[in-house]
Amino acid sequence: MDWDTKSLIERIRAEVIEDALDGTIPSTVRDFSELHDFVDANEYGGLCDDECPFKASSQADTDIINDAQDAISGWLHRGGLLLDLARIQREQPDSLIPHHSIFSTRRGA
Repeated sequence: MDWDTKSLIERIRAEVIEDALDGTIPSTVRDFSELHDFVDANEYGGLCDDECPFKASSQADTDIINDAQDAISGWLHRGGLLLDLARIQREQPDSLIPHHSIFSTRRGA
């Protein structure tokens, strides 16, 4: 993986979509910080992986991480997750999205 802001955003986005598809998070999440209600969102994008070159002690790396998380918040706020899930269901009708993923706002609801 290329470790730049754009690649980080795309990886986080893909992982959020995957978690919505398997019901780990609801599709109604509207902000990056809200993801923490369901998962340790700081792990998205491989940020806790051993091979991750980003270091929280580096201001430049912290800026990249914050920019990526802000971009994901914007995507979520604009309904990007819902739009991507709808596109996936159109393209792959057999990939059923769990109802609780679409309609609940908290895990176990």
